[in-house]
Amino acid sequence: NGMPLNAAELTRLITAGAKGVRTADPTAQIISAAPATTGINDGINAIDDRQFFRQMLEAGIADTVDGVGVHPYGWANPPDSSVSDGVSAVPSHNNHPSFFWQNTLDDYATILAEYGAESRPLWVTEFGWGSFEQFDSVPPAGAEFMSHVNEWQQAEYTLRAYELAHSRPKMGPMILWNLNFAPTLGADFSESGYSVLRPDGSRRPAYRALEAMAKQ
Repeated sequence: NGMPLNAAELTRLITAGAKGVRTADPTAQIISAAPATTGINDGINAIDDRQFFRQMLEAGIADTVDGVGVHPYGWANPPDSSVSDGVSAVPSHNNHPSFFWQNTLDDYATILAEYGAESRPLWVTEFGWGSFEQFDSVPPAGAEFMSHVNEWQQAEYTLRAYELAHSRPKMGPMILWNLNFAPTLGADFSESGYSVLRPDGSRRPAYRALEAMAKQ
């Protein structure tokens, strides 16, 4: 906030941080910050994440980090869907590849290959599907798409994303967003929709599905 959007400046910041980390721990795994998937490319509020990622690579990020951070949010679209399908069950956030889990991972892998950096794994440092079911309120402004995801779909999409990731090359860990924003922040915050706990602290289907899934 308050700084110009500049991928080269971010890369310089990450490079400086990486130098300090490696001085203290040469074996540390360093992962780059992930551009936000917004579907916006006005240069003021946001730069298209694919364009920003290319600019990071042009600035040398692949030479600095061990893995590349990516935020493949699905908004209200299932993880198997793609913008190229031309069919969506939701009325918004369905016309740009940044709104699709699968498209984001495909595009980042392709861009890495374009820059000869395909050896760098993709670390999913944030992903998830938001739902306001059982919240006794509607999603905040800007998060209306969460009305089109119920709790069972949240669980189904999350497990399917983990399943699909196993078939993709050069995938690092996948970090689900988030555990407990709903009981911590309440329904006034869109981030709470991604929580796998309800505002009253009870466990959503996504929590129980993750608890029961095979681990490795």
